[in-house]
Amino acid sequence: MLKACPISFQKVDETSVRMHAAFICILGLIFIVNDNIVWLAILLYDFIVRIIGYPRFSPLFLLSRSLVNVMSLQPHIVDAGPKQFAAKIGLIFIISAIVAYVNDYGYTAAYIIVILSICAFLEAVFAFCVGCEMYPLWRALFYSRSKDS
Repeated sequence: MLKACPISFQKVDETSVRMHAAFICILGLIFIVNDNIVWLAILLYDFIVRIIGYPRFSPLFLLSRSLVNVMSLQPHIVDAGPKQFAAKIGLIFIISAIVAYVNDYGYTAAYIIVILSICAFLEAVFAFCVGCEMYPLWRALFYSRSKDS
């Protein structure tokens, strides 16, 4: 399968994105330890406002940008497409965890958040975007069918 990433032609600072991923991982771990849906609600809000195009209302985005500026970290500008795709997948994980949690499947919600936290950790520490690795599979599953029709 040919490796491909979604392209949006919008640009983002990968340094801020990686810091943001670290905060997602931290909040995920706090949820796992505290078993409190408030942490999932914060993540849900954060993912939604970023996906609909209002990152300035994202508390984790603002915290990440501030910390990058305070630490004087160099920006690394990349295409936003892979990050936007990964955020949409992350939103699916958060919604799934919330649905599991409110239906008394706390362990299932925790497992879902563990997976999300691992993905966020990989982005934060190694700049490894799991969404970018999943995108070719998603594209093959959904776009090849539409061409066959």
